[in-house]
Amino acid sequence: MTGETGPVRGRRALNTPTPTPAPETKSRTAPRAEPRVESNAVPKTALHVEPEPAPAAHHVEPKAQRGPAAGVARGRRAARVGEESGLASLLFYTDPKEDKRRLSPLAMILIGILCLAYPVTSTVWNNWQSKVVSRAYEGQVNTQSQELRNSYIERAHAYNASHQGMAVLDPYLDDIATDLPAYQEYARVLDQPDGIMGIVKIPKIGVKLPIYHGTSPETLQRGAGHMFGTDIPVGGINRHSVVTAHTGLPTSTMFDRLTDLGIGDEFFFEIQGQVFGYRVVRVDVVDPHDPSLLVRVPGRDLATLLTCTPYGVNSHRLLVTGERVLPDPVEVPAVDGLQWSWWMTLFVLAILISLLFAFLVARSALARRGEDSRRDMLPRHMLR
Repeated sequence: MTGETGPVRGRRALNTPTPTPAPETKSRTAPRAEPRVESNAVPKTALHVEPEPAPAAHHVEPKAQRGPAAGVARGRRAARVGEESGLASLLFYTDPKEDKRRLSPLAMILIGILCLAYPVTSTVWNNWQSKVVSRAYEGQVNTQSQELRNSYIERAHAYNASHQGMAVLDPYLDDIATDLPAYQEYARVLDQPDGIMGIVKIPKIGVKLPIYHGTSPETLQRGAGHMFGTDIPVGGINRHSVVTAHTGLPTSTMFDRLTDLGIGDEFFFEIQGQVFGYRVVRVDVVDPHDPSLLVRVPGRDLATLLTCTPYGVNSHRLLVTGERVLPDPVEVPAVDGLQWSWWMTLFVLAILISLLFAFLVARSALARRGEDSRRDMLPRHMLR
């Protein structure tokens, strides 16, 4: 109908069903018509389509990739455990933030143990060396004739008789001029090739030290020193000998335990194969500049052992004075055992505690590493 308006015609046109074209009937023998190809289209024969790969089978990690290497691949950075083994894997670890190798807590504990062990081991070694030097002196003296040994003793008595009223200086505060003629004369008395004057033995505290001439710092690092200005320790009436050694050295015991001596204890000097025994009669603590107790006492044969006190402070001097016991002993009780101090016991206890702590840390690290290894052996789906 020609009278309808445009919009109405449009709606009806939209509502009118589109006729379906009838299917074409083709002969079985007729060739298939080629589709029209646009100028910009690519012919089907020109397309190269890669065949889609078949779905991969479930991938199983080879045994070589299991363990720490697989753990690193999964982002757990196992501190190069795959490259380290044994003690090295316990002493070092890799910082995941900086990718640097660092010492483990166990390694730091072991370093601390070594630091604690050094003073004890060095002290035991130096104490043993002092006894070795003393035994070497004894062996050297035994090779000399009796006449030569007697001549050394007689010369020492002559020196003591000709030197009276000499000033006695504190060996730890005052410097002794060793280039003076008087000191050079003193140094030639009992001068053995090894420089040893004799040996001091204190059985109660296990001391056996070589005695050297003078009290220079170098001398007192090696052993005991005889104080210049006092009598040579060969005994005699109206004589007073003074021998000193350090207390508190970090690498040697020396006179550390001199405080353990009391009235009635004994100490000995061995000079040229002859033994001079003394029994303690007094113990004093004096000011370093007070030599009044180091002078000769008429009619008495005295010897004093001197060291610094208190331990670690060294503000005063400890004097252990003994009087000669006659007759001279033929043999002295053995003093070749281990010389031990109280501070060494504390260090050993600290070392034992540190070793126990190190053992616990190592055991924990090994257990943790074993657990990580077991986790690395599990398939991925079991770790979620």
